[in-house]
Amino acid sequence: MPVNTAVGWPSASQAGSAYIPEKYAAKIQAVFHETTFLDQIANKEHEQLVKNGGDKIVIRTMPTFAVNDYVIGGTLNYEAPYSVPVYLNIDKAKVWSFLVDDIEKMQSDLSYLPAWVEQAGITSKEAIETGFLADVYTGVDGDNSGATAGRISNSIDLGVAGAPVQVSSSTILTMITNFNLVLDEQKVPKEGRWALLPARICQLLKLSDLKFANQTGDATGVIRTGLIGEVDGMQIFQSNLVSSVLESTNRCYNCLFGHKIGISWASQMSGRPEMLRDKETMGTYVRGMFVYGYGVTKAEAVGTAYLYV
Repeated sequence: MPVNTAVGWPSASQAGSAYIPEKYAAKIQAVFHETTFLDQIANKEHEQLVKNGGDKIVIRTMPTFAVNDYVIGGTLNYEAPYSVPVYLNIDKAKVWSFLVDDIEKMQSDLSYLPAWVEQAGITSKEAIETGFLADVYTGVDGDNSGATAGRISNSIDLGVAGAPVQVSSSTILTMITNFNLVLDEQKVPKEGRWALLPARICQLLKLSDLKFANQTGDATGVIRTGLIGEVDGMQIFQSNLVSSVLESTNRCYNCLFGHKIGISWASQMSGRPEMLRDKETMGTYVRGMFVYGYGVTKAEAVGTAYLYV
């Protein structure tokens, strides 16, 4: 029989066995993905305003007022309230694209194109969250990180480059209560607090005195959202995407914690996935794009700890 190197045809080395039937599985093998979490730790209150890449969303903030003593006959000083704007820039984009050959489409017994598009979308989300964790921790309030954290106490050691804090199964619970103390001193609401930790540190929770920290009551919860439980009223999320660096022989992690009000993010798929015929081959290009932006929009509600095991 003729030999063709196109997809689905036997190569020269395979031609002799061309009559041996091949069996194809009824399903496409699944690909494991990192657990994504951005929707759980950041608010999306402004997403409906996103139309295109390059948009700038102006977030209005509450003004502060001075409270003064008063005596009979005293004169009042009237302030002019001013809302300091916070900007959420939709200045990032991720794209994906692939080519589907007509022979693949004709010879396949599976409608795999929707699955491929879904796969591309999930992979894009992983890439977005990896980038998010690589830079958002630098935008936290100065009192919520470092060796002297705490707006009031100024004595909570959350680690700093060159001097990370080591945690173990006997100290991890204390560290999480320190996260809460930092947020308490910033008057952050208790309801809705979270911490994002790598798998290695989450394992310490399971070995600590709080061995039920991974029991969420939801059999699929950990897989779907990364939520492994609650400690001291703080939801604990696990992710392998946590930003880290190697100091000496120690893997050090920039562990985020805070409240959902502290981080804003918004995304939009730029139209439906496009399908374009290739002029050079018998195939179809498929492509898609996400435009998005994120930022720390209330810095006192987010903190970071520089930890290693």
